[in-house]
Amino acid sequence: MLTQSGVQASKELAAAWDMADRMAPILALSPGVLGNPRTVKRMLNVVRMRANVARRRAMPIDEAMITKLALFERCTDIDATEELHNLINASPRGKPAVLASLEQAKPGETIADLPEKWTKHAPFLMEWAKLAPGLAGVDLRPAVYLARETVPLRMRSGSLAGGAAKAVETLLQIRSVSSPAAKAALDSLQPGDMILVMEAVIEVMRKDSDWSRARMDFRGATLVADRSAAAAELLNRFFRSLQLPKTPGWVSTMLKDKAWWEE
Repeated sequence: MLTQSGVQASKELAAAWDMADRMAPILALSPGVLGNPRTVKRMLNVVRMRANVARRRAMPIDEAMITKLALFERCTDIDATEELHNLINASPRGKPAVLASLEQAKPGETIADLPEKWTKHAPFLMEWAKLAPGLAGVDLRPAVYLARETVPLRMRSGSLAGGAAKAVETLLQIRSVSSPAAKAALDSLQPGDMILVMEAVIEVMRKDSDWSRARMDFRGATLVADRSAAAAELLNRFFRSLQLPKTPGWVSTMLKDKAWWEE
C-alpha cells in the first residue's frame, strides 16, 4: 500500500515521463540539441538541480514548469532567454501577455506581439507553448530568480565544450583588449556559449581578491561582456557583489566608454 508521499512521488514520476515523451521530438529536431545525449543530459541536470533548490527554499515552482523553461533556454539562445526573463520581470504580476498569445495561437498563425529576439525561434516557440504546463497566467518571477541564481551552480555541475574551454584559457591571459587571439577565440563561439564562458572566468576571478592592479582575467571578461548583454549583466552583478570600498581607478578607466557597465 502506498503512503501519501509514495502516491505523490508516483504522480511526479508519471508527470516526468509524460513531459519527457512530449519533449522528445523537440529535443531531437531542435538545431541547438539535435538529439545529442550529452546536451539532453546537461539540460536534465539543470532541471534536477533547480528543482532541488526550489524544494529546499519552498519556492512555488514545480518540476514541470522548471523543465519547460529549461527547454526554452536550451532550444533558443541567450538573447531570447534574457528577453523572456526581462518580459517576466517587467510584466504585471510576472505574467507576459505574449505567452498567452503563443498558447492560444493556431498552427501557422503570426504572433503580433512576438519579441524581435524570438522571431527566428518562432517555429520552436509554437510547439513549446503547447507543452503542458501552460505558463500564461502564472507568476513566473520566482522561476526567473531561480534560473539566474543557479547559473554559477550550473557551471560548476557541468563542463565546457572544447572551443569554450579554449576561449576561457585565452581570455585569462590577454594583455590587451585588442588581442587577436582573444578575438579569434570569441569569434569561434556560438552565442549561447558566451554566458558559460563568462561564468568560468568569474569563477577564476573569485579566487583572487586583489583588485589593486589591472588584471588579465577582468580584461578578458570585458571582451565577453562586449559580445553579450546577458554576460555583461553577470559581470556587473559579480563586481557589485565584491563590495569594494571604491571602484579601482584602472577599472573605471578600462570601462569608461562601455554602455553596459554599471559604475
